[in-house]
Amino acid sequence: MWRSNRIGIGVLPRQSGKDVGASMEQCEARLRTPKTTGVYISLNNPTIRDILWDKTYVDPATKQYVRMLQDNVPAELADWKDTMMTGAFSNYSRLKLQGYFQSGQDKGGVGSSFQDYTITELALFFREDPIPRLMPIIENEHERKRLMAVSTPRGKRRNPLWQLMQSVEGRADAKVITRTIDDLNEMMRRDGQPPVITQERLDQIR
Repeated sequence: MWRSNRIGIGVLPRQSGKDVGASMEQCEARLRTPKTTGVYISLNNPTIRDILWDKTYVDPATKQYVRMLQDNVPAELADWKDTMMTGAFSNYSRLKLQGYFQSGQDKGGVGSSFQDYTITELALFFREDPIPRLMPIIENEHERKRLMAVSTPRGKRRNPLWQLMQSVEGRADAKVITRTIDDLNEMMRRDGQPPVITQERLDQIR
């Protein structure tokens, strides 16, 4: 979706691996094209650190815990700086993790120098919708930039995620993918993999 569209929106349930996929697309894009930059955005710095930078999970192949971002890129290809939450790649590309709202401020933002913008949990951006600030950057005619958004669904009222989905409806360069946990479990079943969440667990939480 993200490689063939300028704007891609993924609406998926919790624990579905949406940030694994989105972060790996950022890393692969940085490695595909030297000297490019990407930014991965959440509400604030503590949130993006919890969601991506410090996040670990059990690798199905090794059954060991791995860091979701850093351990999925070979060490010789990226140098990760913890304080700044930045990855410097061997081809001079760069990936930065950033909070949109800074502590003690009601408004925020990100720079205009990036080629790729990823926003995670866009549905939670209630204080200010970042899209009006980002779209003029994305639609810059002099440079091809991408906007990638992943989020869990959280209703429609005053929801930036829903507003973005409505605003890109009918655009040839945009795509929206919506999946439920049942959709994902069926995809895993067809691939011979265990479910994302077992039916027993689903019965307990529904």
